[in-house]
Amino acid sequence: MPFRASFECLWCGTAHITRGPDDLEGWAQLCPDCVGKAGDNGFLRFRLRQALTERGAATKDDGRTPGRTGSVSSVPAGVEVQTSAPGVSHALAQGVVVADIGAEMLAYYEARAPEYDDWYLRLGRYARGPIHDTAWNAELDMAGR
Repeated sequence: MPFRASFECLWCGTAHITRGPDDLEGWAQLCPDCVGKAGDNGFLRFRLRQALTERGAATKDDGRTPGRTGSVSSVPAGVEVQTSAPGVSHALAQGVVVADIGAEMLAYYEARAPEYDDWYLRLGRYARGPIHDTAWNAELDMAGR
């Protein structure tokens, strides 16, 4: 099936609009909820495999690499694109995708990394007391081995 920027999910019928021309949902014509259920359903797995193959063939034809953060890529001819997605440049209307979202996300998670480390190591506000923290550290050691 060709890419569709807006569609009704083939499995549940939910209307969905993709974020961009490289979204696997648009190639599989499955909503994100159904994509998440693909591990339990043969039809959904089949649609995802087929969509990956079709998206790969389409990108080979026009030389694009889907999902590359920070890259500029042309939108394939005949692909309708929603331009109101948060964080996506209005250059989409002109046929160009400017993917600066990845850089923003990277900066956000790099800034929050110390907080995640504190949670993982049970430091500061995430400490639960010596008994609970000792048990947690023992589990971390066991998982690490």
